[in-house]
Amino acid sequence: MPKIDADFKEKLKSISKKDLEKVIIKFASRNDEFYNYLLINYTEPECGEEDLFENAKADLSDLFNKSFRGYAVQLRLANMIKACSKRIGEFTKVCKKKKLEADLLMLVLKEIFTNYEKYLGTCFTPFDSHAARLVKRMVTLLNSKLHPDFVIIYKENINSYLRVLHRVSNHINFIFALPESV
Repeated sequence: MPKIDADFKEKLKSISKKDLEKVIIKFASRNDEFYNYLLINYTEPECGEEDLFENAKADLSDLFNKSFRGYAVQLRLANMIKACSKRIGEFTKVCKKKKLEADLLMLVLKEIFTNYEKYLGTCFTPFDSHAARLVKRMVTLLNSKLHPDFVIIYKENINSYLRVLHRVSNHINFIFALPESV
C-alpha cells in the first residue's frame, strides 16, 4: 500500500472537481470495497451498513446452497465455511459495527450446527477445524470487541457449540485449546 506524502496531497488539491468525480466513479466501478466505503460514509450514511448487511446475508444464504468441490461431504462443508468466512471478512473490512459481524458469524454457525452437526468428529478434520475457527472468532469478538450486554444474547448458543465441539472433536489440538464456555 503506497504512503501518501504531503507533495501528493498538494497535487490532488490541484485537480479539478470534475476530474476527481471521474476518478472516483471509475475506481468505485472497479473496486467493491471502495464502492461500499463510499456507500456507507457518503452516499447513504443512514442505512448503508444495513443494506450491506442484508446483501451479506443474502450472499451467505447463496453460499449455503452452493455445491462446493470435494469428494466427501465434510470437505465440501469445509470449503463452504471458508467461502462464508471470506465473505464475512469482506463485510468487516468496510463495516466497522461489530454487532453486525457477530450476527453474520452466528448465521453461519447456526447453519453448521443445525444442519451439519452429524458430520463433525469424523476423520475429515478440515470441517471440524474451520467450524472451530468460526466459533473462536465469535468468542474473541464477544470477549474483546463487543459490549458486555451482547454476551447475554449470544452466550447460550456459543456455549452449546463449544460443548458439541469438545464432545465430538476434542482430539484436535485447536479445539482442545478452546474454552469450555464463554
